[in-house]
Amino acid sequence: MSNQSKHPAYHCYRSMLARCSNPKRAEYKRYGGRGIRVCSRWRRSFARFDKDMGPRPAGCTLERINGNGNYEPGNVKWAGSREQANNRSTSKRITHNGITLTAAEWGRLTGIPRQQIANRINRGWSPRDALETPYFSKIASAIAMEAA
Repeated sequence: MSNQSKHPAYHCYRSMLARCSNPKRAEYKRYGGRGIRVCSRWRRSFARFDKDMGPRPAGCTLERINGNGNYEPGNVKWAGSREQANNRSTSKRITHNGITLTAAEWGRLTGIPRQQIANRINRGWSPRDALETPYFSKIASAIAMEAA
């Protein structure tokens, strides 16, 4: 095993190369299959990739800033799983009082579960109603009914 393979960023580097260039990889269709490429500077050298990206923070992986852009300097950063989840193209964005956040972000702010917010929006609730109507779980409702 080379010293390079023990580097904290090396696994992310190899995964990036594979998802963009190996049609046998399951995720290839979402990367290489869509034309997403790794710049030649990085494709040829892990050391150059590492120099451009800087140290990999614990718990972070690669994220493209422009999800339709290539893996290249200026379009890639280290990001945690929560940030990456919020930036997925499938994340539902909701605007309320001039602020646009994902359902998960609104859930953390309001205390309403993310899926409950998404369900409300999908049922035709306005963003205001979906985010400002108190949430009572079935357990809380059962306790309240029992106490009455």
